[in-house]
Amino acid sequence: MVAVSSCLMGIPCRYNGKHYYRKSLMKKLNNTDILAICPEQLGGLPTPRNPAEIVMGSARQVLDGKCMIIDNLGNNVTKEYISGAYRTLALLKTHGIKTAFLKDGSPSCGTTYVYDGTFNVKRVNGSGVTATLLAASGINLYNELDVQAIFNEIKGEGKYE
Repeated sequence: MVAVSSCLMGIPCRYNGKHYYRKSLMKKLNNTDILAICPEQLGGLPTPRNPAEIVMGSARQVLDGKCMIIDNLGNNVTKEYISGAYRTLALLKTHGIKTAFLKDGSPSCGTTYVYDGTFNVKRVNGSGVTATLLAASGINLYNELDVQAIFNEIKGEGKYE
């Protein structure tokens, strides 16, 4: 079994109430048991919700209480993002899941980049809060563009369990 960001599966749970369905990803995961996850919803945020970004720091610093996640109206949503990250980790542990496919760019699920906290659509290298927590807990992470890695995992050439 693997975990997949719900939005990548076509579930309309993104901040704007839409999805980000990725046919190529779902095709590669055909015949694989999947646990759909949305850390923002697990943390109690509604859909739709205001866009949010990590401000003046990294996801690790958010988890350590050294910086915040703020939405575009200035509301502090750090607590919800941290709660969602820990609830996601608990679900993966409960189901024995070792691999997750997450939506890159998200302040929760980003695996290679997030946005810089200015709400000017400027990418910075880094990961989201959930991705950071999962990686620190030994979960293998991929984003929606890692189709070849997905193929290798399913064929048993990687760490898929």
